[in-house]
Amino acid sequence: MNDDKKDDFWSSSLNDDFWKTDSSADYSGLSKEFFEDEKPRQNPYFERETEKQDNLQYQTPSEEFRTENPYIDSHVHHDSDWVMEQHEREEKAVSQYGEKKRIHIRTIICLLAILAVVLSIVTAIIFVKMAEKLAIVSAMDLDYEQRTVSDTFQMYDNNRVSIDDQAYTIVTKESFRGFPEDLKLIAVYVEVESEKYLKDSYAMRDIYIGFEEDGTEAFKKPAREELVSPYICGYGFKDDQILSTYGIGNGLDYSGYYFFFVPANTDGITLYMEQKNSDKIPVIDILYKKEMTVLPEDDGLTGELAEREGF
Repeated sequence: MNDDKKDDFWSSSLNDDFWKTDSSADYSGLSKEFFEDEKPRQNPYFERETEKQDNLQYQTPSEEFRTENPYIDSHVHHDSDWVMEQHEREEKAVSQYGEKKRIHIRTIICLLAILAVVLSIVTAIIFVKMAEKLAIVSAMDLDYEQRTVSDTFQMYDNNRVSIDDQAYTIVTKESFRGFPEDLKLIAVYVEVESEKYLKDSYAMRDIYIGFEEDGTEAFKKPAREELVSPYICGYGFKDDQILSTYGIGNGLDYSGYYFFFVPANTDGITLYMEQKNSDKIPVIDILYKKEMTVLPEDDGLTGELAEREGF
């Protein structure tokens, strides 16, 4: 570098007014505000935003949202709980109503089912009674051979039947409390000997009695075991002494009683026994008849009948 030029800078600067200024000048007279005003000023918008961010920096997004919208904080969240509670109440009410409705419907269905069963039973009993009466009346009107039998006779080719001349009174209202006053229970003793089986050759399968009632002849089939047993078991009779109404014999020996409910004033009966052919549609070939007196009730005789032994 050129030394002459350096010397010229310093020598020429000596005469500059800057170097002649007094460096001990006193600035104490200036106010404090002067220096504060001289501080760098920031953007006021920036300050507000900064302060806002400082206040929010420790808040969660949900808190910030509630801070900015106090309506949501005070109402919406509470309303949602209320809506849920209302919804639960409605569901509970609907459930209870539905349950009551189901119970109500189930009760109605059960009652209707019971009513239907009762009506079916009653209807069946009525039709059975009507069918029995029609069958008996029809049988009496058919053209067939009628035979009056004595104590013993042959039924089909394989059954030898023996019947007492009397029917026996077993139960009346005097001997059985609660028994119908206008009825009595009588018994007919029967023995069947059979050495072989033949198709459709059961003895006593279609039997019934005739008796006088109100000036006309009435007919009655044997009572079933379940109807008779409660009345006779107390007298010593056994269930196997009650003969089947579906027929006996046909290869087996049987002995026992057929029981009938008849009017209390009945003193005589006619026992009818049908013998039918073995065609697909059975038709009566022979109608056997036996006249029988009905003995009055006798406790001693009833005991002997209960102990009577057959085959």
